Amino acid sequence: MKYSHFKLAISVLFAVCTAFIVQTSAYAIDANIYINNSSEPVPDATDELYAIGGEGLPAVLEDKSYALSENGLEEVSLYAEKPSPTPEVTPEPNYTDVQPAYNVMKIGLNYGKTALTEVCLENDIGNGFLFGYFDRNRDFHQVAFTNNKAITMTADLNITIKDDLTIGCWHILLPSSYSSFETAKAKADELGGFAAYYSGSYFVLYGQYTSRAEAQEAINANAIDGKAFSASQRCVVVSETGTGKILFEFDCGTDYDLAIRPVSEQEKAITWFDQNRYYGDFQCARLSNNEYLTVVNYVDIEDYTKGVVPYEMYASWPLEALKAQALCARNYAVTNFNRYRSHGFDLTADIYSQVYKGIGTSTAETNQAVEETAGKYIRYKGEICRTFFFSSDGGATESSENVWGTPVAYLQGVVDPYEADVKTYYDSWSYELTPEKAQALLNERFGCNLNKIASIECIYTEMDNVKALVYTDVDGKSYTVRGSRCSYAIDGNSLRFKIELNDDKFIVTGSGWGHNCGMSQYGALSMAKVHGKTAEDIIKFYYTGVYIR
Repeated sequence: MKYSHFKLAISVLFAVCTAFIVQTSAYAIDANIYINNSSEPVPDATDELYAIGGEGLPAVLEDKSYALSENGLEEVSLYAEKPSPTPEVTPEPNYTDVQPAYNVMKIGLNYGKTALTEVCLENDIGNGFLFGYFDRNRDFHQVAFTNNKAITMTADLNITIKDDLTIGCWHILLPSSYSSFETAKAKADELGGFAAYYSGSYFVLYGQYTSRAEAQEAINANAIDGKAFSASQRCVVVSETGTGKILFEFDCGTDYDLAIRPVSEQEKAITWFDQNRYYGDFQCARLSNNEYLTVVNYVDIEDYTKGVVPYEMYASWPLEALKAQALCARNYAVTNFNRYRSHGFDLTADIYSQVYKGIGTSTAETNQAVEETAGKYIRYKGEICRTFFFSSDGGATESSENVWGTPVAYLQGVVDPYEADVKTYYDSWSYELTPEKAQALLNERFGCNLNKIASIECIYTEMDNVKALVYTDVDGKSYTVRGSRCSYAIDGNSLRFKIELNDDKFIVTGSGWGHNCGMSQYGALSMAKVHGKTAEDIIKFYYTGVYIR
């Protein structure tokens, strides 16, 4: 619209405005006057009107814009855009959110068959260690300290460690107890011995011997006022790494286990253990009457999640996918407190829980994913969800009742249109299964007594996943396998497969990898990388009716 046209339009507009003020009962408005974003002419209202020309711009005269309002023709900002509609805001769910019982996780690093005879800790960032114990609320209580930066924990037995160095379990116990670690340590340093904390009291001990007789012989030879002593079957010894010099002993029977906290005055403490670096504290426990120690990492939930994410999802994947994984990993952790109570911890550090190796292979991107979701949980009606996840669904996830037999409102199967848009390496797989092999797997794993298998019938869910396998042998006897055990029964990769009998062999063809319940990690990759979805989009797609808060 040229300048002369604008001038004419403003003149007309002003005339209309004047006519409106004089006569409000009846007026006509030019078709080029609209209210807000409407595409229809104004019928009878004039509040907050503006005029636009044929090119969609407001009327302009001498570099000024004008709009018709209840006060007549008014100057407005130059080339003001038409107002955008107010975005729709999803209201916050009106539920009372349940909070995690603890902010600290107990992760079993070594236990059972992997328990250790010696536990070596070394400051990476730090300058010594505190000793104490954790109470039931996971609060640390200090009882002693050392400035040594490399320490070794062993059971109070005659233990031979590196370089054939033996730490004897018999000592000379001095008769008095002490009120504090400092006073006990001062006396111990004077004698060349060490301080100990036994069930709430401090003591001083001297020497290390491999038998009571050897300790008694030393007492007699040196006229020492003390007695030969060896602590209980729960006692743990702290020694200087490399020399075997005893620094401290801890024995509280079955009440408490030795806890070790690294000291760092400025930066956040990091500790080397078993060729990996860790945040947090450690616990060494003798859970049986032998020389083995169970090792537990007490670690903040966010630091734990940072250690998990790069082992559960490739660090090179998009940030939104990593954030979805961080949310799932955090949820999984806090919904499994004390899962391994008999071993003294919540979760293992391996595939039986979530793979965790401390700081491990954490990157700036995986840490960012955790930090941007810190303190947030996937919830359903206030409860923190048990967020199962797996590698690939092959086309559809599955409802929990068809996998593990228990219905869960937010674990409902969904057809997955996203996963096929990325290479999963599990989009198609197949193998042969002989009737004899099928028979052996079934009988060995489920205690059956079927003969040669004549047929295997697949029963499918609405998602086209297998929920049951009906085996029939050559004698007509049958056996049914259900849920997640269907994949286990045939050595399969997922619950999304078909079985056909061809030339006296069962041909198994399928797609996906994992138990099919919850979030597909490759689906999350596709949603973030190909479709531009956010972590919240991903979570709400795979978990029905949830919210993040």
